[in-house]
Amino acid sequence: MDILNLVLPVFAIIITGYLFSKTSILPETTPALLIQFTYFVLMPALLFLVIAQEEINNLFNLPFILAFGGGVIGIYLIILTFLLIIHKNLATSTMLAASCVLANTGIIALPLLHSIFGHKALLPAAIANVIMVIMIIITMIFLEQAAHTKDEHKLPLLEKILHVVKNPIILSTFAGILFASSGLTLPTLITNYLTILGSAITACALFAIGMSLKWSSFHHNELNILLINLCKLIFMPGLILYLSHLAGLSPILVVAATISAAVPTAKNAYIISEQYQQTPELVSNVISTTTLFSTLTLLGWLLILHHMYPSVFHH
Repeated sequence: MDILNLVLPVFAIIITGYLFSKTSILPETTPALLIQFTYFVLMPALLFLVIAQEEINNLFNLPFILAFGGGVIGIYLIILTFLLIIHKNLATSTMLAASCVLANTGIIALPLLHSIFGHKALLPAAIANVIMVIMIIITMIFLEQAAHTKDEHKLPLLEKILHVVKNPIILSTFAGILFASSGLTLPTLITNYLTILGSAITACALFAIGMSLKWSSFHHNELNILLINLCKLIFMPGLILYLSHLAGLSPILVVAATISAAVPTAKNAYIISEQYQQTPELVSNVISTTTLFSTLTLLGWLLILHHMYPSVFHH
């Protein structure tokens, strides 16, 4: 099958990373360093290259934004409301809801989509990443609202929001939009330079993910972890697929939206949970288990999408 020929090499890189993690050939710090290299160098280079070369009219696809963003925010608010009724605790409910929807669009969706579909899937993945940043900001606002008076060590909310917005993926996205708006053309030298950097993103990111996989993440709260996994890996991408299809998006946009929703919970969720001391152990377990189980569920979603839109998978 063509789909297996496209997808299995991607997961083989993850497995290779996992196997190397069981040896002493590479130091334990390798995955963290590879993720940093991908996050600060490779991804910004590739995103700027793709967006800067795009027609400005294509950068603001309102149906895609409404289908993906509306679906994510809708799930978030429904889960948050439901948990508030049960727990009556805004901070805990916010963190659990965030764990259900904050997708690792940067480190996993972008290289995965780029590996299988090339540049044509990167633009919607970049838009999905911006939407995830907005979700992080919304989460932080709710957590600040719930915070107790003991916040001497906390940064002002505006500084936290600026810290999120200043991340290299967002900056490169906005820089690409500004360049595309200018009507200028990237010099061949710059294009070739960014292309060489961007071409390394898939191997580095997926290998690092494989090295980071842990099998012993079910320590406590097994039911909560299971429910969040089902929401994040099954329900959320299913809803986004339905909304994208309903919105009449092109096949490649439907595929990009669904895969962006189907990737595991982002590590940013753990950073936020640690900062506000809201169930950090549970969030850490959720990130580990969604990353582990997504190696199976992502393959399942790709097979479903291939069945629905076979033409997208043929280069």
